[in-house]
Amino acid sequence: MKKASRIMFTIGKVFNIISIVLSAIFILIGIFYAAAGGLVGGVFDLAEVEGVAEEAVPMIITLIGVFFIVFGLTLLGLNIAAIIVLSKARASVDAGSLEAKPHVLTIVLGAFTNTFYILAGIFGLVARNQDIKAQGNGGEIS
Repeated sequence: MKKASRIMFTIGKVFNIISIVLSAIFILIGIFYAAAGGLVGGVFDLAEVEGVAEEAVPMIITLIGVFFIVFGLTLLGLNIAAIIVLSKARASVDAGSLEAKPHVLTIVLGAFTNTFYILAGIFGLVARNQDIKAQGNGGEIS
């Protein structure tokens, strides 16, 4: 189970790195839309669009850009925090800690980032319980 936990953790970390790249793409798309929103009013004749105020179209395009920027920044921050915190949790488990806290933290942050961390936390808890039983504590959880 320890090996399965490490494999799931590694796969989760790879998906977090992919998510960081995607969040950077979202931020760039947002910057493009936010900048384009200011240019649309001067380039196109919006008076020909029926039922839409001339000022509404650039504002909507700018708001779409702002949404992409906020979404990208949120995704970026969450994934960077997950990599940092979960790497420290993994290091404490690799150091031989028999506490349940790193595994529970992995499960909780996995709920916000990706399911591979959830699986890594569950497999880690199972491996922890097997280690405790192997040490002769009779399965007593501390």
